[in-house]
Amino acid sequence: MNGQTVVGGALFGKPAAFNVECKYATAGKLVELRRFVLEDWLPKNSESRYLAVALRDLKRRGVCHVLSYADPAHGHDGTIYRALGFAYLGKTSRRKHVLWRGKKYPDRNIHQIHFPYHVELRAALQSGEAKKVGVPGKHIYLKTFST
Repeated sequence: MNGQTVVGGALFGKPAAFNVECKYATAGKLVELRRFVLEDWLPKNSESRYLAVALRDLKRRGVCHVLSYADPAHGHDGTIYRALGFAYLGKTSRRKHVLWRGKKYPDRNIHQIHFPYHVELRAALQSGEAKKVGVPGKHIYLKTFST
């Protein structure tokens, strides 16, 4: 890479939930910011600068809306989204996760036959080895580009 180092990235894609586009985008193409990470040692405001460039590129590509979530369970409140003019739409519903072997799994995994540990996860819940824990809802943000 010519001596350059990757220090982060953003992944935009189709919204994870099936009904999100009709719920948040009344007209035009919607994408979701699925993952975003930058190294902690980068200068102040690097996140908002990086996302501003990415948002301009998305707008040029015909995207009309960008949806993102800030997860308070990981210490995020959406500061960078507010700085970039995203509208705050409230919070998602609280969820339940299963705490097992030091990791959290969404409780839907106990019913998903394609999740590799669904049988073990169910058994661990029944035996008491795993337990369900409450997880706060995520903050919902939406950026709509003016035409």
